[in-house]
Amino acid sequence: MSPDTLRVMAIRVQFQRDADRNTTGDGWFDLSDGDSMINPPPHNQRYFSNQLRALRDYYQKVSNGKLILQVETNDGVGHVYPLESDSAWTLPRPMSYYGPNDNEELLDQRLAELFRDAFVLADASGEIDFSKFDCFIIFHAGVGWEFTQEF
Repeated sequence: MSPDTLRVMAIRVQFQRDADRNTTGDGWFDLSDGDSMINPPPHNQRYFSNQLRALRDYYQKVSNGKLILQVETNDGVGHVYPLESDSAWTLPRPMSYYGPNDNEELLDQRLAELFRDAFVLADASGEIDFSKFDCFIIFHAGVGWEFTQEF
């Protein structure tokens, strides 16, 4: 039986720059030469391409080779857009808009808006042929809501 192969691409988006003390960072990716031991910057195109390669290796291992994630071209170029090293598409609103603490329904709505806004920007760039991919990932600046909230 041949392995299943999924062609994976990712886009990088940041928010309107701000100084909101209720969110992490300033809305943009950290492109400094920081010395953090966990997820050290710069969080550029290469950083996220490496994250996709790690994801590819993980799924190949745990599936015993039955699932292959194609995350780069034959010449090793990652499918993380925009392709310029330090670029990201800037969403039309600040981070706090997309991650409100008010209620779960509003949070779901704003998450859907983040996805819509991100893909509208990516599509408008003309840089991506979406028909070449099976799966899409959005990397956004700042810390996400990857946990359950209690309301």
